[in-house]
Amino acid sequence: MKTRHFDIVLAQTLKKQGIGYKNSLPWRLPNELKNFKKITTETKNKGLQNAVIMGKNTWEALPKKQQPLKDRLNIVISTTMQEGQIADHSYACKSLDSALNFLEQQNQIQDALVIGGAKLCQQALSDQRLRQIHLTRVGVEVECDVFMQKDYLKNFDMIEVSETQSENNLNYDFTRYFNKNYKGQVDPSLFKKMYKPHQEYQYLELIDEIIKNGHVKTDRTGTGTISQFGKLMRFDLSKSFPLLTTKNVFWRGVVEELIWFIKGSTNSKILSEKGVKIWDGNGSREFLDQLGFKNREEGDLGPVYGFQWRHFGAEYKDMHTNYKGKGVDQLQDLINTIKKNPDSRRMIMNAWNVKDLPLMALPPCHVMSQFYVNDNKLSCMMYQRSCDMGLGIPFNIASYALLTHMIAQVTNMQVGEFIHVLGDAHVYSNHVDQLKIQLERAPYPFPLLKINNNKQYNSIEDFTLEDFELIGYNYHPKIQMKMAV
Repeated sequence: MKTRHFDIVLAQTLKKQGIGYKNSLPWRLPNELKNFKKITTETKNKGLQNAVIMGKNTWEALPKKQQPLKDRLNIVISTTMQEGQIADHSYACKSLDSALNFLEQQNQIQDALVIGGAKLCQQALSDQRLRQIHLTRVGVEVECDVFMQKDYLKNFDMIEVSETQSENNLNYDFTRYFNKNYKGQVDPSLFKKMYKPHQEYQYLELIDEIIKNGHVKTDRTGTGTISQFGKLMRFDLSKSFPLLTTKNVFWRGVVEELIWFIKGSTNSKILSEKGVKIWDGNGSREFLDQLGFKNREEGDLGPVYGFQWRHFGAEYKDMHTNYKGKGVDQLQDLINTIKKNPDSRRMIMNAWNVKDLPLMALPPCHVMSQFYVNDNKLSCMMYQRSCDMGLGIPFNIASYALLTHMIAQVTNMQVGEFIHVLGDAHVYSNHVDQLKIQLERAPYPFPLLKINNNKQYNSIEDFTLEDFELIGYNYHPKIQMKMAV
């Protein structure tokens, strides 16, 4: 009787499902190998052992000193090898059925795990004894010559996804998929989280909580919101870059806007001419007139973020005036303090200038940031008073994560964390349906950020768009949402 269940353990590239190259793994990921060993050797009882099932090519691709895989019973599926013992702790079987029947008679075996190659895994996918797939997803499409079939996961539900890992300029994560057609008894422990969840779930779960349990409120734009107050998210910048993957985030816009802030500009036309239109609404003639700025040139936003970062306290005239040397250059002072006194508790940059608020087209949403150094790692905590969860927050997360990387670069430090403190965290009423679509999506591994190290950055203003490279950014399709102005 066919009662022995089994799992598949697999690693693949995210888009093309590549799993091998020239009879070997296409990547060198030591921590991924440690995870493979953990999955295939760990048992609930010390007196038990797991069995790994593999095709003949996979067996022969193992280095001789690794045959058999230690602390596991090795089963090789081959129609050309004679059935029976082929080495210590190693047996040959003609088929997957034969292997599972053989294991059913072995009292000391806990789990059976198919570990490759592609042909055996493809055959195993349609077997109702298949319980789950332990899948490592590699975010970079490295060269492969062996692939899994497209859509092979269509009959599986993702039940677990780890935080993003990174090694050798590759981003990856660990996931588990449960077989919807599995006919065996389901062990509740299968659904326990074994790894720290993907950090994007902080964002997704907060949106879900707001939609379900938030307070309905009116707002300045007249759109209406559902909101909650006082939330927090943390992102580890040392392993990956938190650019959300459950929709496409406008990366070029993130970079260009931050460079625009850093230069102290308040002219929205500079961004618009580069194809970054996010400030067009607040700088339009109609919007400025509504605020009473009828004599102000279109595109002049007043003393907004960049002005406060670089010229806090200076008298604002217009977007064309040269303010060099005027006011307090908070950003440069911050960088100097990080270099000279990294243990300071005064490494703060503040955009909330009460005196200048009436002159701004839009008061600052991300109000204040504080920086912290530990073990030569730079972390940033930012407080945001008004948090548009659908459109603004994905942008803001990426922007302050990037700012932390840039400051770390010019101060010769590594990056630590970005901590995001949210005041009024709200979902606009006309974003609810779109965000419900986003909530149905499972995140991909976060990308990695690479900064051009062949260039010397003497100033925070030396960075350009071309200095930044995103590695392994995979994302779900764009979701259209209308910005409330």
